[in-house]
Order: sequence, then C-alpha cells, then structure tokens
Amino acid sequence: MNIIAMASSLSFIYPVVLGFLVLLPVIWYILRITPPAPRSIIFPAARFISGLIPDKQSHSKTPWWILLLRIMIIALTIIAMARPILNKSNIIPSTDGIRIVMDNGWASGKTWTVQKEKALEIIDIAQRENKELYILTTAPQPGQKKVYHKGPLSGAEAANIIRGLSYMAWPADYKIALETIKDKTADKQPIKQKSIHSYFLSSGIEGLGEQTLIKRLQNEGGISVLLPEDNQLPLIIKDSKDTTSLASVLTAKLFRAKAVPQTNQIAVDAAATGDKIIDRQIVQFDQNKITHEVSFDIAPQYRNKVQTIRIAGQNHSGAVLLFDNQNKRHNIAIIDADYDAEQSSLADASYYIERALAPYNDIQIGALDSVIADNISTIIMPDTGNLPPDQLDMLEKWIKEGGQLIRFAGPAMANSKPVLVPVPLRQGERALDGSMTWEKPLGIQEFSENSPLFGIDITEDILIKRHLLANPVIDISSKTWAQLDDGTPLITAEKKESGMLILIHTSAMPDWSDLPLSGSFVQILRRLVSIAGRTDAHSEQGGNLMPLLMLDEKGHPARPQGFEQPITIKESASIKPSSVHPPGIYGNGVYQIALNLGNTVTILEPLKISSLSIQTSTYDSITERDLSLPCLLLALSLFIADWILMIILHIMWRYQLLGSARRFAAAPSGAAKSVTKALILSAIMTGVILSAPYAAAQSPGEAEAKYANDLYLAYVPSGDPIIDNTAAKGLYALQLILTQRTSAEPKDVVALDIENDDLSFFPLIYWPIDEKAKPPSSKAYKNIQHYLDHGGTILFDTRDQISAPTQGIAKGKGSRSKYLQTVFGGLNVPPLEPIGEDHVLRRAYYLLDRFPGLYDGGILWVESQTNAGRDGVSSVIIGGHDWASAWLNAAPSGNGNYVVPNNRSQELALRFGINLMMYTLTGNYKNDQIHVQTILERLGQ
Repeated sequence: MNIIAMASSLSFIYPVVLGFLVLLPVIWYILRITPPAPRSIIFPAARFISGLIPDKQSHSKTPWWILLLRIMIIALTIIAMARPILNKSNIIPSTDGIRIVMDNGWASGKTWTVQKEKALEIIDIAQRENKELYILTTAPQPGQKKVYHKGPLSGAEAANIIRGLSYMAWPADYKIALETIKDKTADKQPIKQKSIHSYFLSSGIEGLGEQTLIKRLQNEGGISVLLPEDNQLPLIIKDSKDTTSLASVLTAKLFRAKAVPQTNQIAVDAAATGDKIIDRQIVQFDQNKITHEVSFDIAPQYRNKVQTIRIAGQNHSGAVLLFDNQNKRHNIAIIDADYDAEQSSLADASYYIERALAPYNDIQIGALDSVIADNISTIIMPDTGNLPPDQLDMLEKWIKEGGQLIRFAGPAMANSKPVLVPVPLRQGERALDGSMTWEKPLGIQEFSENSPLFGIDITEDILIKRHLLANPVIDISSKTWAQLDDGTPLITAEKKESGMLILIHTSAMPDWSDLPLSGSFVQILRRLVSIAGRTDAHSEQGGNLMPLLMLDEKGHPARPQGFEQPITIKESASIKPSSVHPPGIYGNGVYQIALNLGNTVTILEPLKISSLSIQTSTYDSITERDLSLPCLLLALSLFIADWILMIILHIMWRYQLLGSARRFAAAPSGAAKSVTKALILSAIMTGVILSAPYAAAQSPGEAEAKYANDLYLAYVPSGDPIIDNTAAKGLYALQLILTQRTSAEPKDVVALDIENDDLSFFPLIYWPIDEKAKPPSSKAYKNIQHYLDHGGTILFDTRDQISAPTQGIAKGKGSRSKYLQTVFGGLNVPPLEPIGEDHVLRRAYYLLDRFPGLYDGGILWVESQTNAGRDGVSSVIIGGHDWASAWLNAAPSGNGNYVVPNNRSQELALRFGINLMMYTLTGNYKNDQIHVQTILERLGQ
C-alpha cells in the first residue's frame, strides 16, 4: 500500500488528542535552552585555586539530534493516545446497539474460525463506539427448540460469549431465529424502542427462511452481511444408488454450492469403525459441474466394515455419510435346484426373490446341499413340499446353529404335510378369489409395533388372493409378525435355539398375491435379511429408535450426549436432522437407520441477497488495524535509542575514549557516527518489536528460542495438502498420546522448511514420501546431512508397504521408492538393514514384535548395528506403513486432549510411535543391564 492510499484510510478514534502536537515547538524550545544538569565536584579548600579554571567545557544547549529524537518520542506517544486506525470501519451512528448474528449451522464448519474472528473485531468496534451489544445464533441449541439470544451486553461479556460459541451438527433454523427477535425481549429486558444494526455472519449457504430473517433485521436498524469466498463454501456428500448391484463397489455423490474453477483435489475416504481408512479416492470437480460421483472398489471381505464415507478437510456433519445395518451386504442362498441363470423367467419364484435382494446382498442360487456349507446368513426357500430326511436334518441343524430360514408357501407346500414351519398349518390353501368362493382378496394390516417389520409402508393395492392358514395355537399371536385384514397370520416366525425360522404364508409368485410385484416386497425381505442372527428380534421391537451413535459438529462419530431424542419408526423415513435428532445412527438393537444430513439437504446454493439492496462483504476483505500499539512500540524503541546514546556520550565524556570532551563537542562527525550506530540498533529493535505481533513466524531468533525450550514433533511437508494434513494431524495425535502415557510432553507440531530451518532442535523428523514432490535443493541436502551427522533421526515413510533403501538392500520399483532413492542420492547415509529381533526400538517403552501403521507386515529398515554410533540411535529409519494415517485414526476423544484407540491395530501403531520417540530421546538406555532381567521375564525367557 503506498503512502497516499494509507493516509487516506487512516482515522483517529480520539482526534482531539492530536491537538497536543501543537506543543511540540514549545517542547523543542524548552529542551533546547535547558543546560545539562550540574554535577557534584569535591571542592576542598586546598584546591581552591586549581578549581577556578575548569578543564572541561559544557554545552549550554542540547545537541539537535537528541532534541529531534525526543520530540519524535513525544509525538509518537501523542499519536498513539489518539488511537490511529487503518481502514476504520464505520458503524451506523443512528443506531442504539449492534447485533451480531452468528450463522452457526452445520454449513459454518469451514468458516467458523474466521466468523469468530470477525465477530470479535465487530465487538471491539462497537465497544469503542459505546454501543450496546446483542448476540443471536441461527441454529437451535442442543436438545432445545430455541436459539441463543443475549443482550444488552458489554464488550467483554460479548467477547467471552463469542469465544465460547460453537457451530452445530444440524442446520440453522431461521424461522426460530426470526421468532426470537420478534419477541422484542432479551433476558426479559425490553428493547422495543431501540434501533439495532445487525451484522449477519453467514455461512454463505442459502437456507429456508433466511431471506425473511434478513429483511426483518434490515427493518430494525439496517444490516451488513458478511459472506465467504466461493472456494470457502462447504461440500456435502449424499447416497448414490446407481451401482448398488455391484457387491464390492460403494458409491456416493459429492455436491458443491456453485460451479467455480476448482484446482484443488479432494480426498474422499471410506473408513471403518474408529475412522480407520479402508480406501481413499482423490477426486476433482469438473469446472462447470456442481456434482461428482466417487466410487470405492473394495474387496468383499472389507465391504461390510465400512462405516462412513467422508470428505477430508470438511469439518462438518454434511461431509460424512454413515452406514447402518441396512446397508450391510449379506450372503444369501436361494434354494432352487433347477435354476438356470440364462433361462430364468417370470415363472420362477427365485426370479422375484433375486431381483428384490441382489442390489443389496450377495446372492447364490442352487441346491440345498451345495450352498448350506458356505458362509450363509440366510437361506430362502420358495415353495417346497416334503424334504428328504437327510436334507431336513441338515437344514434343521444349520438353523439351530444360528442360521435363518425364510420359507414361502405355495401349491407344493399346500398339498403336502409341511414340517419345519413355525406354526402348524391346515391342509390346502385358502382361496380368496375365483368362481368357487364368495370371499374377496384381502389386504395386509399395518405392522404392529411388536413386529420387526414395523414401519414398512404397505400400499393399499397389495391384495392376497391365496395363502396357507395356520391352526390356532396358544402362542400364535407371539409368533405372528404380519396379518391380513381379517386377522389371519401372513408372516409367522419361531426361534430355533440360536437360529430363526420364518414362514411367509403366501407365494413368492404373483399368482397368489400382488406382494412380489410391490416395493413393500423388497422392504420386507431386506428387513428380514438384516435381522439374521438375532433370535430376540420379536422381543426388542417397539415404536422408537434410540440414538446409538451420533456425529458431532466436526463430523466425528461420538457417543450420545443425553439430549438426543428417540425417533419413531414411522417417521424414520422422512425425518431430518435437528437439535433433538442430530445426524447419526438410531436403532432398537435389530432395526437401524442412518440419519445423514447430506441426504436431507434439499438445496445447496450460495446465499443470494442482491435483490435486497444490502451491503455485503467477504471475510477476506480488508479489516481495520489499530496502530496504537505499533506507535507506542516505536516510541519505546526510540526511547531505548535515546538511553543508549546517553550511555555512549556519558562514557565518552567521562573517560575521553575518543578524546577530550571539547574535541568531541567540536567534532560532530564522531558524534554523528555514534548517533548513526545507535539509530541503526534502534531501527533493528523497532523492526523486531513491530513485526512480532503480526509476523511471529518470521522471527528466527524467537523461533529458535521457542524450539530450544520445549520438545516439538516435526515433519517435512510434501506440498500435497492431503498428505501434509494427514502428517500434521497424525503427529498431533501422537503428541497427545505421548503426553497421556509418558513423561515426554511435546508442545506442538511443526512443519519444517528443510532448506532454511535449523533442524537441530528436533530429535525426530517424520518425512512422508510423495513421488510428486520436488527433490531437495543442494542447500537442503547440506542442512539434512548436517542434521543426520549431529544426532538427528529421520523416519522416511513411503506409505505403500514398500520400503526401498538405496544401499543395496531392497531397491523398490515404485514411484515413491524412486523418489526415496533420489533423496538418498544426495545424502551420505550409513548402511541399513532390517530391524533385528534384539533391536532396542522393539523395547524402548513397549515390547513390540511388529510395527504396524495403516498397513502391517512390511520391513522396517534401520542403521546397521555394526555402524550405529550416536548412543545406538539410527540416523535413518525407513518403512512403508503410513504411520501418520494410523495415528490420525486415533481421534482425540472427549474434550480433545485424550486419545482412545478403537482397535488393537491402532493401539500397536500408537505404541510404535511412543517407542520411536523414546528411542530417539533415550538412546540405548533400554540396553542397560539393569533392565535385562525384567525384559526377559516379560518375554517369557
């Protein structure tokens, strides 16, 4: 910014104080005529004569350059007291107060930090103008139907509230916010007669009722709307049903609010419980599209382990897609010995069953003896008459061991004496249509709350024309899951030890009913398949689905907090996330639903208010800057310069270092040199002081002192934001677990500039290898080599299970291995070898027999034991296990400072990180003989 533009944007809060600047000439004159203070001199009578003519002469006036320095100090102090503001924001003077409207729905997850910073800035402005402050949020508070509304407040009170606010995992409710301000009260204090100007800190996403709220705020005293840039708008993820027929493929759709030029790649993760990443896809939106489909081709054995699909870097609940047990793929067998896939037709019962279940499950069709031996959870048997005794025994044994058999009725069963059925049946079918009966086809009753099928919609056009009647028995009501309109059972079930036997009393063909041709047929079969293995299905049903697993505001799975309310099964298909029903998984132990926010977002468009003639600005626009502190700091530095000059002059006058005082006074060039040196020193101090609040990271001395006083974890950035984000967050999780379990308490995580930073402050550096990264420069190689030669350790992670040192051990062929060889080509690395069974790294803190990360089973390379000096610590460690991703999956729990591993593999990865840090800090301490006996006992030797 040039001087003219800066001057035009400069304002003063207290301009009257500048009037004191007119006194500077008077102060100059006073300082100029005041002689130096007299000095006390011992004056004995014996030296009366010698004291008559002094040897030194003193000036009667202060030198001009000292006067100028002191005048500048006074001027800067006056200017600072006048509160100079650069780019001063103007608040409408006619209003009585300021209202800050914090848009804190899920969509603010990406801009929440800048929203809070802007809110604090507005509070500072309002406090400076003596304005009353009010705070209004747009998202209801947890478990409530009202938003947060407070005021009038002082500046300090409002700032504390803003710092404590958080965005929510559910959408903003602008209608409730509108009703709140219509109430005209805040904390029972009337604000009816007050004019209030509102600052609406928006997420940038259009919401229902938002326009009405903005109009209302505009009418109450005006409104200023702050919006994020286009690239700061959130992304959401939704279900995609296009390829559900593929067993191992998971698909989802990404949505953005606006088609803008998109250069950054986006990582989308398919993760298991505990955020353990199973697969990752890197996608990039087409420039003119707002949707993008992503697919994960996952091995069948891992398909059912996927719990979430999430967009990396999007810290909100709309970026996460949860899966419930309805989305699990089951192994199902359909018994049809005569089935031919090429000749399957509408005349085959197995055809309708397969079409209903194949998109969601793995289906195999064949004879009973060919499928029952496989890992099958459910066997579906269309109309079957009498079974051979050996097959009957085999099937009954399979059910008792935990299998689920679903049988359909039909002519064959009607004309036989059926066995292996949940209730006794009457001989022959009941005909409800045709010329030989007066009865008419019946519909299906709504499923009762005690039925596992409760909540499935039954359309009125489904008619049952024929079915098998059950003989009345004492417990038939407890075994009935579905009934016809006249109360006769349609679906019955019975527990068989560890398994379940289910009978549908009509055919799987359209000749007996319309059920196979309806969508309800698909829902019923999917529900029955999903309860396989649950023999208590009939006893755990009810009308409510309890909260089982919730998503917090950042989209991380968490336990219910107590404010969540159950969802009735009837409303489960249409309910949307809210403050009482946050996104998550709800269920009753048998039936579950995943309430995903992305699936319920009907619009994702940028907020459009151009038609309202409202002032808008972005969060990244120029903000005001208070120059009072810089002016005071500059005055202080000049005062220090004046003090240094006085010391220099005092020394020179007293000890005549540069000659007599008379010669010094007569030689302005010498004084000028001293003044020049002092001013240079003052300028340096001023630069350091002024740059500290605004560019602390650019102060090498301060950074060195900071890193020298504490323990820090460090990594080498690759330039890829996804890899670097994973490395930073993984090391942060490692920092927490070290603090939690050991006496090593790292203070922070540092991204290193290997070319310019002093690496000696970091005992361990994590280097994730990216084949696209630029090779280090010659200066960087020199810095790294110096670090390795003087006690540092670098963990190279190829992240692909392929470790490839270049010392003739195992040269890899992958692109990351080649990049690693390029790095090693510029370094003097000692010979490496696979880690030995007795290596100290295996027992530096925990006893480890392997070193898993996201991957397991690879080789860990360390410096050869015969060459390892440095107290036994290897300077180079190489592996391909992607440890940062494994540490990252150990997400902080609770208040964010306590790590709770979710599985054994994650625990071992954290233990390796702890061992690694202890190994680099303590060296061969664990090889001390005092520990040998204890370690041998732990090893069982």
